Amino acid sequence: MIGSHQGWVIHPGRILHEVLQAQGCTQSALAVMLRRPPQVISEIVGGKKSITADTALDLQQGLGISAEFWVHAQAEHELWAARRRRAE
Repeated sequence: MIGSHQGWVIHPGRILHEVLQAQGCTQSALAVMLRRPPQVISEIVGGKKSITADTALDLQQGLGISAEFWVHAQAEHELWAARRRRAE
């Protein structure tokens, strides 16, 4: 599983946060690079907004990490969240 930790699947925004830190890039710089409002990037990093296919393509171009990785990470998180809701 991508971004899993003790039975939890980490939101891809958290992964994005780690990538930005590793590359020395700020959320603001990423927003400019992707031509997105800074609030959108902040919401993704904060786990409040999903990474769409379009955003995944932009992240691929901007960060060099495949769109498939981002889409898969988002789908994995959504599936995990759905299973958790059903178990409650």
